[in-house]
Amino acid sequence: MNKQKIIMYLLVIVLVVIICFGFVKFFGFESNKEKNKTNDINEELVLKLYSYLIDVNASKVTSMYNGNYASYNSLSYNSILIMIYEYIKTYDDFELEATTIDELLNNSIIDIQDGVIPLYKIKIEEFEKVFKIIFGNGEKLNLIDFSYDINTFFKLNSNKTYYYVYTNNISEENSDVVFKEMIRYAVTDNNKTIKIYDYYLKCDVNNQNCYNDDKLSKLNNKVKYNSSININQYINDLVTYEHTFIYEDGYFHWKSSQVI
Repeated sequence: MNKQKIIMYLLVIVLVVIICFGFVKFFGFESNKEKNKTNDINEELVLKLYSYLIDVNASKVTSMYNGNYASYNSLSYNSILIMIYEYIKTYDDFELEATTIDELLNNSIIDIQDGVIPLYKIKIEEFEKVFKIIFGNGEKLNLIDFSYDINTFFKLNSNKTYYYVYTNNISEENSDVVFKEMIRYAVTDNNKTIKIYDYYLKCDVNNQNCYNDDKLSKLNNKVKYNSSININQYINDLVTYEHTFIYEDGYFHWKSSQVI
C-alpha cells in the first residue's frame, strides 16, 4: 500500500472520529438541556398558579389563608376539591359533561327534584389528573361529597366514577366578603421555586368586622367593612401571605402558604 492511500485512510478515519465526537457532543448537550429544562416562567404562568389559591368567600373551609402556616395537610378536603374544580372550570371546561334530573334521580344523587337544577357531571379521573398538577404525586386525594357554595353541591355516584353537580335554591345569602390580590412574585432556586405574595382580608357584612384568615378567627382591628369600602385605602393595614410553588415532574406544585 503506497503512502498516498495510507494518508487517505488516515484522513477518512480522523474525519469519522471528528463527526462522531461532534454528534455525541451535540446530542449529549441537547439531552442535558432537555433534562434541566423547566417551564418558562412568565406572568401568564404566575397568574395561572395564583388562580389555584381559592377565594373561599362562600364556603367556610380551611384554605391556605389560615392566618399562620399552611401545607397540604392543613387544608380541608372541601378546600382541596374546590381548588381542583376551579382549575377544571377555568382550564378544562370541556370536561364538564351535561346531566339531567332523571340522571340525578337514577343515580341516587337526589331524592326529590323540587328546586334542583342539574349543572353537569365530571369524571373522577379528571379530578385525579388535576390533583397531581396542583399538588404533585406525593399527596393522596380523598374523594368526598362537598359543597362549592351555599347552593351548589357535588355528590359522588355509587361507584365513584363521577361527581354530579347541581344547585338547590336554598334561601340563604352569604354574609362574607373577601378581598385578595396578588402584590408581586419572586423566582428563586435556579427557576425551580416561585413565591407569590398577596394580601387577604375577609369581612362579615353583618357585624362589619374584618379578619386576616378564612375562619374569621384573627380580627383585623384596623379595618371595618361598609358597602362603599375602598380596600386600597387600607393596603398598609392588611396582612401579606407568601405562597410557595416548587417545580417537580414537569409542573409547579403548591407547597405552602404563610403570613409574613
